[in-house]
Amino acid sequence: APVKYGLHSIYPNPFNSTTTISVGFDQSVHSTITVFDINGRKVESIFEGIAEIGYHNYSWRGDQLPSGIYLVRLESMNRVRMAKVALMK
Repeated sequence: APVKYGLHSIYPNPFNSTTTISVGFDQSVHSTITVFDINGRKVESIFEGIAEIGYHNYSWRGDQLPSGIYLVRLESMNRVRMAKVALMK
């Protein structure tokens, strides 16, 4: 079956210390997955490089950050997908 590009799930959401971000890459191209706070400041880069075609899971630890809403941004070849995730301590 063909791979569908995008952010497929963030689980659990809301989360306490660690969440899993599931993404799909339909092309092997340079891609980034970045987390921003609600004010648009970059918090962390989760992945940057040539993504292999397929579905992948990335863990993100937010235990050093304050509770709040964060934005996960996936970018590949001028395609951008974003999703909200809530960190609750």
